[in-house]
Amino acid sequence: MELPPYRMPTIKTLGLHLWIRIKDFLSKAGTVLLGASIIIWFLQYFNFNFSHVENTSESMLGLIGTFIAPIFKPLGFGNWESSVAMLSGLIARESVVSTLEIVTGNINALFTPLSAFCFMVFALLFVPCIAAIATIKKEMNSAKWTVFALSFEALVAWIVTFVIYQFGSLIVDGIGDLVSILIGVTAVLLTMFMIYNKVKSRNCCGTCASCNGKDKEKCKVDLQK
Repeated sequence: MELPPYRMPTIKTLGLHLWIRIKDFLSKAGTVLLGASIIIWFLQYFNFNFSHVENTSESMLGLIGTFIAPIFKPLGFGNWESSVAMLSGLIARESVVSTLEIVTGNINALFTPLSAFCFMVFALLFVPCIAAIATIKKEMNSAKWTVFALSFEALVAWIVTFVIYQFGSLIVDGIGDLVSILIGVTAVLLTMFMIYNKVKSRNCCGTCASCNGKDKEKCKVDLQK
């Protein structure tokens, strides 16, 4: 493969590429993200009867989040706010943070350092946005394989986050339990090792190398007993 010649980038080239990226983000922020934020705001303050509610947990958004929250509870963020924020990521992954800010106003109140890390891991591995899903469907040309791919991604995200949170909780909150488990496992292994050595010595023929030429006659007498 022949590589093209490398050159130092010019200010004009850097500015052009930078403007393309900024323009792309601004167009997305002014359309998809803004639209998603408006929808989230509406769902947050109205119930399924389209009546205004004071308690956001009784809104359409709150009821939906409460319904699916148990799925995320073993992952460390089993509250309705985090659940609906994760769902909003299906519209655009960037909307996860904006949704959290809309429904809570204080993201720090929802998470511990461990649960926040698990939330980010799950968001990273979870099913991509609708645009990416449409691309997967187009490339695979099969609804069955598209569903399989999305289900596989969701399952991997759940399992990986579950392992991280449970192991992290054991270290952070249950260091005493962890020490007890390690001590118990060590005691069991030592006991098994001692039993194994005792059984091995009783099966000694008196002439094996382990006797090292010492007390072979005594070994034979003990075996006869």
